[in-house]
Amino acid sequence: RVPLANAAAFVQAMEEVGHVRKRDGAWRWHLFKDTADAEHWYEAFTVASWLHYLRQRRRGTAADEVVLERARRFLDPEFQPLVRRMIARGREMSTNSDA
Repeated sequence: RVPLANAAAFVQAMEEVGHVRKRDGAWRWHLFKDTADAEHWYEAFTVASWLHYLRQRRRGTAADEVVLERARRFLDPEFQPLVRRMIARGREMSTNSDA
């Protein structure tokens, strides 16, 4: 959750987060704002496999943490971010060499 007064700065900070995600292997990255609740934001990114995700998590640097912390500063301190990890299922996933 991001207070409306912080939204523009949050979006700018999250653009840097998106660059970090893509540099570390994400081939898709998006930042969404809930149309029913302007303070609710959702970051989503896609990596090739669970193994790639685990590698991405280990790849973080101190500079990456500064970028993430800059974005976190704009969050509403009363709410804890919710992290969900999802795995795609489908025919294209069965041919993935990292599966």
